Amino acid sequence: MQLFNNVQDILFKSDRKEIDIHLKKEEYKAERIISIFRVVLYMGCFLEIIFVTFLDIHAVISKLFIPMLSILLFAIVQMIDIWFIGKKQFQKYFTHYVKYFVTIIDTIVACLFIYQIVHIMGDNNSYIWMFCLMFGLVSSLLLIISIFRYSLFATLFNGILLISTFIIMYSLFIPGGSITTILFNNGQYNIKTAITLWSILTFTPLCAILSGNIRRMLLINKRQERLSRFLPESIASDIISGKSKIELGGTKRTVTILFSDIRNFTALSENWEPEKVINLLNLYYENMIQSVFEHHGILDKLMGDCIMAIFDSAVSSVDNHAENSVQCALNMIERLTVINEEIGYLGIAPLRIGIGIHTGDAVLGYLGSNKRMDYTAIGDTVNTASRLENLTKKFNVPLIISRQTQELIDPSLQTKDLGTTEIRGKTKLLNICTVQYPDRQKTS
Repeated sequence: MQLFNNVQDILFKSDRKEIDIHLKKEEYKAERIISIFRVVLYMGCFLEIIFVTFLDIHAVISKLFIPMLSILLFAIVQMIDIWFIGKKQFQKYFTHYVKYFVTIIDTIVACLFIYQIVHIMGDNNSYIWMFCLMFGLVSSLLLIISIFRYSLFATLFNGILLISTFIIMYSLFIPGGSITTILFNNGQYNIKTAITLWSILTFTPLCAILSGNIRRMLLINKRQERLSRFLPESIASDIISGKSKIELGGTKRTVTILFSDIRNFTALSENWEPEKVINLLNLYYENMIQSVFEHHGILDKLMGDCIMAIFDSAVSSVDNHAENSVQCALNMIERLTVINEEIGYLGIAPLRIGIGIHTGDAVLGYLGSNKRMDYTAIGDTVNTASRLENLTKKFNVPLIISRQTQELIDPSLQTKDLGTTEIRGKTKLLNICTVQYPDRQKTS
């Protein structure tokens, strides 16, 4: 639970407005579906009245023709308003209190229908039974509909409204009925009304709990979706569920950092239209980010045409983060070949990338402010990985890894030693190498 609160307070504190808008959109979608269901239900009742009337023109149910037609037309107008006339207004201004207003309208319409049908068809012996049966059925239907408004409080409100309405109608329209006789009448337990009341009291909390659970699922799915923007879906799911732990503040751990950059992209794109640049980068990122996620990496940030990814066993629960980072790099190079084939048909010159990977200690944690926080890594390991990515131009290879990373990867991977080199900002020389996959070096 503490982990969930941490994620909620930090990752989503600045995004609550967006999540609130998301919930409003979901409520609006639900209201649209309910409006269709309402019309279908009333249409069925109206057709039933017509059918019975056709069989027996003198049937008392024919007296319901005008009231039911009015209710049906009202439902159709409401549906048209939600779907078409007031579509933009509903989508933009749909607020949480709208569902309470619609609930009141539905309850009033349903009660009017109950009154009409009971008043027409009931007699002295069956009046109360007919009233209780109709009210129980309608109440169950309204409570089930309220589930799809994704609000525990709206469902509870609906239940309280139904109970209050039942008591009022019983007191006003049942012969000899009053609030004092709703449970006990002439010293006898009024089983008819008691069954109805207890049914509503029992069904209301069940529907409310179900509605609240659906709402929580929507929230969790939305939060997981947002978290998945920089974490693999499996890791995001583990964080939300509490299986994986990300502590607040900074934690020093041994990780592998990957930097990837498109070579000479600024020069290549300086004469392109902005839309063309964005579309190409989106195609590139779609493939590269997917590769990071598939290999249990964490997308740290995007910087122009540069990608920084973190491979951390403590978060991903995968043992060899160095191996995963190298496999991710090789997969990126393969994906670039496919991208170049696609953009080649558009007359765009093939892209070339450089990837640098280094393994070492780094401090991982949340940086920023209460307005905006990001999960990132800082330290010499990050700087070194960035320098190695720059060196790919000097050595004319698409991938350079440090000796620290090489010692942790599968020995079956063929590597080529590039010797020792000076890293800007470091006094010690660094041993580096590249991974030997001749068919993959075409993109270098």
